[in-house]
Amino acid sequence: MGLITSAAGQFQNPGVFSVRDNGYLFEWIPSENADVQVLDGKVKLVVPESKMSWNGKNRCRRFLLGDLYDNPVPEPEAAQLLGSGMKLPPGNYAFRVIYVNAPDFAQLKANMWQLMGQGSGGADDNSAMMETIYLSVTDGKPVGAGIAVPADLLRASWLPHYQLLPYDLKLPADKGFGVTRYVAGVPKDRILKKATHFQYIYNWLDRVPHNRKWKNIQVYDGKGQMQQPDWIVRNSIIDKGFITIAELAENYGNLEGDCPRCYQKAEEVFKGLYGRYQRELGVRSPAETRLYDDYFGALYGYGLEMNLNMPPAALRRGLRSVENAQARYTDGGWPRSGYFTNGAYAYRNFRLAGYLGNLFNTINEGGVYKNLYNLEKVNLAVPDRMLLKNGWAAGEALGIDRVTGAGTFQRLRLGNGDILRLTVNDWPIHTMMGESFFQLLLGNDYVLWNSNIPMSTNPNDFSVSWYGGKDDWKTKWQPRGKPAEIYQEGKPSHPKPGKGPEGSVFPEMSLQGETGAFVGAWLYSQISSVSDRVSKSVRYCNFSVNGKSYRPSGGSKGDRSLSSRVSQNPGQDWIVTAFENQYPICICTEGKNGKAVIYQNPGTGLTGAQEISVENGLKAQVTGNRLQVFYVD
Repeated sequence: MGLITSAAGQFQNPGVFSVRDNGYLFEWIPSENADVQVLDGKVKLVVPESKMSWNGKNRCRRFLLGDLYDNPVPEPEAAQLLGSGMKLPPGNYAFRVIYVNAPDFAQLKANMWQLMGQGSGGADDNSAMMETIYLSVTDGKPVGAGIAVPADLLRASWLPHYQLLPYDLKLPADKGFGVTRYVAGVPKDRILKKATHFQYIYNWLDRVPHNRKWKNIQVYDGKGQMQQPDWIVRNSIIDKGFITIAELAENYGNLEGDCPRCYQKAEEVFKGLYGRYQRELGVRSPAETRLYDDYFGALYGYGLEMNLNMPPAALRRGLRSVENAQARYTDGGWPRSGYFTNGAYAYRNFRLAGYLGNLFNTINEGGVYKNLYNLEKVNLAVPDRMLLKNGWAAGEALGIDRVTGAGTFQRLRLGNGDILRLTVNDWPIHTMMGESFFQLLLGNDYVLWNSNIPMSTNPNDFSVSWYGGKDDWKTKWQPRGKPAEIYQEGKPSHPKPGKGPEGSVFPEMSLQGETGAFVGAWLYSQISSVSDRVSKSVRYCNFSVNGKSYRPSGGSKGDRSLSSRVSQNPGQDWIVTAFENQYPICICTEGKNGKAVIYQNPGTGLTGAQEISVENGLKAQVTGNRLQVFYVD
């Protein structure tokens, strides 16, 4: 059994639950205590109304979160989804159900640390394991009010199935989309059409030009021995198009226990590499390379980004001038970033933090608005360097969030039962679509990191859970109609795990987020390489929604432009106003082939109808909170 594609792009979708109803295909991946019922075209989410806390002291009520950075689903929609059911427009959906001992969402937000914080003393009393549901509703027709996304890209699937479908990615030379894993058995020339860069950790990439690769540099040589910066500099790949990031500070810190010297060593490597670029390739600026930084850089003072839970006055100040944009807001002060004061600006480009963290980050920090704010701030601060964001398609508790850290048991559908594996919480398609799309719109490169295990399309090639270490209790087997039990590989009644071609295994967790990131890159390609509608200007539009008008601020230039790769506009702080008031986002762009409009209303829910009218002549009807991109001729 495998994921089989046809010339038309349709495929069999292994390991998911599915039903056809009213002309639609409903597919979903649930967790242990979650399910979906489809009745006359309506979707009902079946999850426990409450759970006892980890230690059994309190009963915790459920809160339904959506797929834009864990946005709370509006109460009227949540009541339908959890009650009699709700008709959802075609597309992809993800729901996280968290259980917390709080009377309402406002109290949950106000007391998150006491209720969910690891080390708070209260998390075991006041929270319980979450449930998740990844769902798609498709009828074969493309989805979107503007540039429509092929329906099969939006189907809920365990695999990053963009690698098996007939949609290729072509981006401008200064834009990159990089991934790590690949689906085994697909011809490599086809795989290489799905991204601009693949992490150089597979032998089959030996024959691929270096400008199609990226690498996360570690301190080890080919024999697993730790090496010092001079050795790493001598033995690293030098190519203008080769994307270089690193985890050197963490490696040196763990192995030698000498920080902040560990941070200095990471910078020594990048400075030494740039010296080689100058000597061997004749480069005159880091912007001619794709040398970025160590992913601990922000931890040792080289960051620029801000969280949107900071005071609005501070957020506005961060966009007021180039000087302010180059500073970090720390304990009420504004020290200039070490990226400038310590000289890194002279020898490498800039990397934005791409890990989305956990519920403490997503619930509190602004989601779509935060993404745009920091891209504008960094563009204002560093207009003449390449900008990369590297991320992961899953959340990390980071020792903070008890609920995220506990994970969830995802159900993998097999022939006569389900394998349940404890997994980290993966980000939904629509969260990662926005991360990728806006990074490519306003930055240069977007790279997704993952483990280097090739993927099989056969769910019988499953592996046991290794989330947080391979403990027996983290994998269960549930025969159809019977209780779940701890999985035992040697037990005759339990399925045996297998291996596919190239030692591949079926994904250990659903990888919706990676497909979402591809969709975001594909969507950006439609207004850049397919039809250039972005190279001349990127600015906030005057627009109206359902008759309500919005007039963004002009910034110092007075033309409402964002600080982007095209131009910089000190004083443009409309994104702060939009965040404060939860306004829709509407961006007008223009290039040599015409104009485009980018629209998203994160706060409107899943079915909110919006009639939009934009200053450049676009009139359109939009449903829900999804990212929409329109051609304007």
